[in-house]
Amino acid sequence: MAAERSLAVGVSYLGFADPGDGVPGTDFTQLKTIEENSVVFNFSDNTTVNFRAEGMSDPWASFDKAGDPDSVEFNIPSPTPDELKMLCGGTVTGNKWAAPTNIQNVRKTLKIQTTPYAGKFTEYIFTNCKVSAKINQAPNSEQTDLLMVRASKMAAISEAGVQGDPWSREVKTVESVPEG
Repeated sequence: MAAERSLAVGVSYLGFADPGDGVPGTDFTQLKTIEENSVVFNFSDNTTVNFRAEGMSDPWASFDKAGDPDSVEFNIPSPTPDELKMLCGGTVTGNKWAAPTNIQNVRKTLKIQTTPYAGKFTEYIFTNCKVSAKINQAPNSEQTDLLMVRASKMAAISEAGVQGDPWSREVKTVESVPEG
C-alpha cells in the first residue's frame, strides 16, 4: 500500500489541552488568531559524542545523545486575557489579565492541523510540552502587541513510569473532519 501524502501548507487549527497520564490530552482549546507565517518547528539534531585515542584519526567509539529540546513557536497578535492565562499562567478578572507572581510551570498537549489540500491534511500532536510565552512587541501605530509562544517537547511518561510517544504526525482525509 502506498504511503499517504499530504501537502502540509498553512495552519488551519492550533490548540492546547491539558495532557493525559503519559498520553495526549483530548479537550482542546483552539487559539483562533495566530500571526500569519509565524508557526515554526525547531527540531534539533542529535549531538554526537566521539571517543578518540591519541594518534587515531577515527573515533574508537561514537554515540548520539539528544540535542536541545524540539519546539514549536508561533505568535498571537493582541492576545486575549484567557489566552494569556492559558499560556503564561496568572489570573483573569473580567477583561483584566494579571501576570503570575512567580515562575509558572505550564504543561500542555499541542495539536496542529494543516490546511486541507486535495482531500487531505496533516495533524501533529505533541503529547507533553513545556509552554513558555511572553509579550515581545509593544503596540504602536503600525503593529499590535504580540505574544510569542514556545512549546518545547517533553517526555511523555505516565505515573506508572511507562514512556509514551512524545509526538506524532498523521495524514488524515478531510472526511475525518479537521478541528478548525
